[in-house]
Amino acid sequence: PAMTARNNNPLLKTFADRLQENGKKPKQIIIGIMRKLLHQIYGILKSGEPYNPEKRGFQTT
Repeated sequence: PAMTARNNNPLLKTFADRLQENGKKPKQIIIGIMRKLLHQIYGILKSGEPYNPEKRGFQTT
Protein backbone atom coordinates (compact mmCIF):
# COMPACT_ATOMS: atom_id res chain seq x y z
CA PRO A 1 0.00 0.00 0.00
CA ALA A 2 2.80 2.45 0.76
CA MET A 3 4.40 2.01 -2.65
CA THR A 4 1.05 2.53 -4.39
CA ALA A 5 0.26 5.53 -2.23
CA ARG A 6 3.62 7.05 -3.13
CA ASN A 7 2.65 6.99 -6.80
CA ASN A 8 -1.01 8.00 -6.46
CA ASN A 9 -1.26 10.32 -3.44
CA PRO A 10 0.18 13.76 -4.25
CA LEU A 11 0.83 14.61 -0.59
CA LEU A 12 2.76 11.41 -0.01
CA LYS A 13 4.66 11.82 -3.27
CA THR A 14 5.99 15.22 -2.20
CA PHE A 15 6.79 13.79 1.25
CA ALA A 16 8.71 10.89 -0.31
CA ASP A 17 10.57 13.21 -2.67
CA ARG A 18 11.59 15.38 0.27
CA LEU A 19 12.87 12.36 2.18
CA GLN A 20 14.83 11.21 -0.86
CA GLU A 21 16.42 14.66 -1.25
CA ASN A 22 17.46 14.47 2.40
CA GLY A 23 19.39 11.26 1.69
CA LYS A 24 17.06 8.67 3.17
CA LYS A 25 17.33 5.10 1.96
CA PRO A 26 14.42 3.52 0.02
CA LYS A 27 13.28 1.39 2.98
CA GLN A 28 13.27 4.45 5.24
CA ILE A 29 11.12 6.30 2.74
CA ILE A 30 8.59 3.44 2.56
CA ILE A 31 8.42 3.25 6.36
CA GLY A 32 7.84 7.01 6.52
CA ILE A 33 5.01 6.70 4.00
CA MET A 34 3.48 3.86 6.03
CA ARG A 35 3.52 6.07 9.11
CA LYS A 36 1.85 8.91 7.22
CA LEU A 37 -0.77 6.50 5.85
CA LEU A 38 -1.60 5.38 9.39
CA HIS A 39 -2.04 9.02 10.45
CA GLN A 40 -4.33 9.67 7.48
CA ILE A 41 -6.39 6.53 8.15
CA TYR A 42 -6.75 7.41 11.82
CA GLY A 43 -7.89 10.93 10.94
CA ILE A 44 -10.45 9.62 8.46
CA LEU A 45 -11.85 7.09 10.92
CA LYS A 46 -11.94 9.54 13.83
CA SER A 47 -13.59 12.38 11.88
CA GLY A 48 -15.98 10.19 9.89
CA GLU A 49 -15.39 12.39 6.85
CA PRO A 50 -14.19 11.12 3.46
CA TYR A 51 -10.57 11.69 2.49
CA ASN A 52 -9.90 15.24 1.39
CA PRO A 53 -6.35 15.92 0.12
CA GLU A 54 -6.94 19.70 0.43
CA LYS A 55 -7.43 19.44 4.19
CA ARG A 56 -4.08 19.32 5.93
CA GLY A 57 -3.52 19.21 9.67
CA PHE A 58 -5.88 19.83 12.54
CA GLN A 59 -8.61 22.37 11.98
CA THR A 60 -11.22 23.38 14.54
CA THR A 61 -14.74 24.12 13.39
